[in-house]
Amino acid sequence: MKNSIVFLFLMISLFFSCDPVYNIDYNIINNTDGNIKIIYEFNFDPNVIDTSIIESKKKLILYNDSKIGSTSKAYVASLDSIYLFKSIQIFNSTGSKYIKDPLNIKSWHRMSKGDEGTVELDVRTEDF
Repeated sequence: MKNSIVFLFLMISLFFSCDPVYNIDYNIINNTDGNIKIIYEFNFDPNVIDTSIIESKKKLILYNDSKIGSTSKAYVASLDSIYLFKSIQIFNSTGSKYIKDPLNIKSWHRMSKGDEGTVELDVRTEDF
C-alpha cells in the first residue's frame, strides 16, 4: 500500500511538472494592391534560398517555431531579432524593393495568447 501511494505521488508530480510549450508563426501579410515576392534564406539551412509569392490582402506563414521550454508570451517578449532568417528580400509587383529592414525586430508585430503566438511583418504599399 505504501509503495502504491509513493508511486501515485510520483506520477502526479511528473504530470504536473511538464515544461511549457510554445508555438509561434512567423507571418508576412501583404496589405498592398498587388502581389509581392519574398526571397528568404534561413540561418539553420544555409545556402538554401526560397521564393514565395503572396497575393494582395493575403498572408504567408514563413515558419512555425514550436519548442518545449518556454511560454509563447515569454518567447515573444524575449525576441530581440529575427534570428531565424539569414536574409529576407521583398519586392512589389513592379519590382521595387521593400525600403524597411525586414530583419529588424522593430518592423514586426509580436503577439501571444496561451501557448500560441505570432510574429508578423505587415507590408504596405508605402513601404516600397
